[in-house]
Amino acid sequence: MRIEEIEVYEWDSLDAIKEKAEVIEEVGNLDLFSSMSVFCTIGEDYFELIYSDTEGNYIRHFPDEDLFYRALRKRREEFGVLDRREGSDLEDFFE
Repeated sequence: MRIEEIEVYEWDSLDAIKEKAEVIEEVGNLDLFSSMSVFCTIGEDYFELIYSDTEGNYIRHFPDEDLFYRALRKRREEFGVLDRREGSDLEDFFE
């Protein structure tokens, strides 16, 4: 299976997709970092919208849910985001 990726030049294009999508999680923050990823779904399709101040902006389409969530976990690690969901390995850390 192959992940498809397309470069877009305007944040407006990413915003238009984001408005129509169900956002699963946003990772990063353009006020603090040079990029941000929005993981979302439209119907049965899985996407990562990548906003960047310094590089290209991209839309990534994942062929299945497993690859989508692996990419989300990888992006969390890159930004140093801890998993605060119930039942996660780090749940006790926040008590």
